Amino acid sequence: VQQQPPDKRRTLRTFYALEMFFERSEESMLQYMEPLMNELMFILENSTVLHLLELALQTVGAVANTLEKHLDSYFSRIITVIKRYLVAPAEDEKPSVLLLTALDTLGILGRTVSAEMFQPLATDCISLALQLLEKAEDPDLRSVLFGLLASIGKSCSSVLIEYLGSFVPKMIDTVKHIELSQPAAEGVEGAFQMDGEDDDGDLEGCLVANAYFELMEDACNALGQVAVEVGVAFHPYLDEAFSEVVKVIEFPFKNVKKAASQCLTQLCISCYKALQATGSTDYAQLNIYVGMTITVLVEVIENTTQILVADAALQALQHLLEELEALALPEEAHFEKVYSAVRSVLELKAACLSSEDDEDSTLGGVGAAEYESMLVESAGEVLPSLAVARGALRFAPLLNEVLPCLLARTNESCTVAERSFSIGCLADVISKLESAGSLYCQHLIDVFLKACRDEDSEVRNNAVYGLGLSSQWAGAAVAPKFPIVLQTLDFVLGIPGQERQVVDNVCSAVCRLIHTAAAQLPLTQVLNTLLQHLPIQKDFLENGNVYMTLCELIGAGHEAVVHHRQTLLVIFAKLLENPEQYQLEDELKRHITEAATRLQSA
Repeated sequence: VQQQPPDKRRTLRTFYALEMFFERSEESMLQYMEPLMNELMFILENSTVLHLLELALQTVGAVANTLEKHLDSYFSRIITVIKRYLVAPAEDEKPSVLLLTALDTLGILGRTVSAEMFQPLATDCISLALQLLEKAEDPDLRSVLFGLLASIGKSCSSVLIEYLGSFVPKMIDTVKHIELSQPAAEGVEGAFQMDGEDDDGDLEGCLVANAYFELMEDACNALGQVAVEVGVAFHPYLDEAFSEVVKVIEFPFKNVKKAASQCLTQLCISCYKALQATGSTDYAQLNIYVGMTITVLVEVIENTTQILVADAALQALQHLLEELEALALPEEAHFEKVYSAVRSVLELKAACLSSEDDEDSTLGGVGAAEYESMLVESAGEVLPSLAVARGALRFAPLLNEVLPCLLARTNESCTVAERSFSIGCLADVISKLESAGSLYCQHLIDVFLKACRDEDSEVRNNAVYGLGLSSQWAGAAVAPKFPIVLQTLDFVLGIPGQERQVVDNVCSAVCRLIHTAAAQLPLTQVLNTLLQHLPIQKDFLENGNVYMTLCELIGAGHEAVVHHRQTLLVIFAKLLENPEQYQLEDELKRHITEAATRLQSA
């Protein structure tokens, strides 16, 4: 990259590979941050090659998206570089690429670095954005400015609130006023023309049109983000925003539909948060918004021929159910609509799965089977949230209708992704049904036992999780299978090079067994194996289940605890010496301290 003069094609490929590397690899890439950031900062602080500077800034954004607060130590240097390019374009001039890239990177930093780091700059960033927005005609510039303002809302919402009147109406107007001059077939994005454009197939006209459609997409994204972050303060704009966004669900541009789907859900969540903040129980307006949102999203899922659009609508539904729970289903008809849409996807009956016109199935080298699997996964992810919103007892009988769709994807002939999804989905549903799903657990325990021996570690991890839950909630009904459950978990622990995530889940599954049926287990032997693998090292979500089980055994003065007193004290000492490392919550830390004190005095 630093050769002189740089090879533009090779440089582009290098930076593209770096962006993909960080976007797909998450925090496992932390070890590469320092050498990469040093190289990027050297380029940004010393190079004068425009395309090299642009690519370096974009890569900084990709690194920030992945490593977030880990980038705090570079924040001041990055900001110093960005400031060089924050120069308003002269009248009638297009904004420079570096200005657009700098603003975009600044927005990413606003979402990802710590709030304490970004807050001193928040007011200046807002002022700059509003100053540029006041005269901005270029759609690309307006897009990045909307994104910047939304990102500031994430880190510094209290600062942004006083400026809402200066930019929220502009976002709503953007959604309202970008219209097609003529109808177009769903999915034909490159052929749209803006009002006033000659319909001559001119490439420049298509590019201009697409830029405005992307602006509408970004306006929807920004509106939804701001609405959620500022809560009550958004209320004066809520009705108009909802009215305009719900109209563009029918817009022929795929990415606008996706953004509008998510925005509608976020506006509902904003309304809900406002009610929570004020202590109001008047849900009339919320019920209207939720009812309309469910109706349009279900129509999209069932009728669109575009898989990615249906997928976005399913994700929006899942988000709505997760946040509002029972309030997301104000009427029985709403539940029926959502359940029917999810079932139609799981049974591969949705329009987009039977359409021969879906261009999504050939995009990016991804085959139709991969897109189908992606959509089915999104439908499956709705089920646990739907179970919570409906109520476990009322939802449990319906699981029998979709169970065959999920079990069909656990077969050895299915792909790893399909097996991992289906096993994980079944486990997640059981976790929400709890005792209401006990009858299913008696059957699913065999499915999970088999999947624990899968060659893929992610499938095994999901299966171990499901096995622990099934054993817990089926209880005495599956007691004869406890020996084989323990043997299977021991087998998983014995797999060479077993990933730590899986080991932690085995520990949690064993603790679920202990909690449910300690008297029916060879507890001294079970504890001997369990304690060899503690403390939890990766899946800290299992902390509560594992350590509370041990604390309860100690509190009950169980005989098996005496044989492992010293080992338990060593484990508790590690935890209490490094509570942040092991991500102990204060309440759990208190219980462990009490248990350790009891052990010491025993």
